[in-house]
Amino acid sequence: MKELIATIHFIGLALFSSQVPNVPGLHVLVPRVESHVHEEIQLTDDVDFLQAKTVEPHQAFIIYDQNDFLTEIGWTSESLPAHLTRTNVSEPPRYRFVRLSGELVKFHTDGRNATVQNVSLPLPRPKCGAGIAEADVAATISIPVGQLGTCAAHFTSTRERRFDTQLKLKNYGELIITAQAGSVLKALTLRGGATAYVANIPEEMLSDPAWQASGAKHFIAYYDLITTKCPEQGLTPPTTTVKSCPVSALALTAEVLKPPTNLAQAITDSGCSNSAWP
Repeated sequence: MKELIATIHFIGLALFSSQVPNVPGLHVLVPRVESHVHEEIQLTDDVDFLQAKTVEPHQAFIIYDQNDFLTEIGWTSESLPAHLTRTNVSEPPRYRFVRLSGELVKFHTDGRNATVQNVSLPLPRPKCGAGIAEADVAATISIPVGQLGTCAAHFTSTRERRFDTQLKLKNYGELIITAQAGSVLKALTLRGGATAYVANIPEEMLSDPAWQASGAKHFIAYYDLITTKCPEQGLTPPTTTVKSCPVSALALTAEVLKPPTNLAQAITDSGCSNSAWP
């Protein structure tokens, strides 16, 4: 039987940690981000300051290509808005998504995958992490096995990046994604070689086709997460070169607004990156 590779691509606010309280092993914490005012943000421009004080609500979800879909239990999937699919591809995928809301998520394949020992990924790292690891989450994702790698989605220049992570799972059958909250179990079954995206991004990206030009400060949620959970503010950037992400028809790797330079102490490159702790 032919070996397949299932790919899980993580986009947006997500903390990879092997020190989640009371839960052994490697997990991905997808922080829950709701709209609120961040009083501590100091920008040099008064207009920017007023725009940036409100942290944008985020939505966590799993995106997949309808062509890879087999079955769905417990979820009600939605069509991904057309403005989030690139039009300059010959056969653009028909993306759909399901929302996450506090579940424990697991990926199931039947290949011989190596055990993930630690979180030695070239990702930005909070100077502290215990506070973030105890934050309210939109999902907790278990990653006991597979091959993890980091890639960089580039924007206007090679110096502006968003760090993503990919999980590769060897497979001979189907990719089954389960999500459990209490006694409620949901399941999504995709073809064995499918690529699924776990994203935690501003809700505005879903609802507004003009989100790129709206003037919203998409990096503020990242800044807020770090500064409110870490007594010692800031992120340590990766110490090695990070390869570019594969080309995708998904437009979540599109242009983002550049953060002000005076927030550089708390932000590595563009906001809404994956990060790691410890």
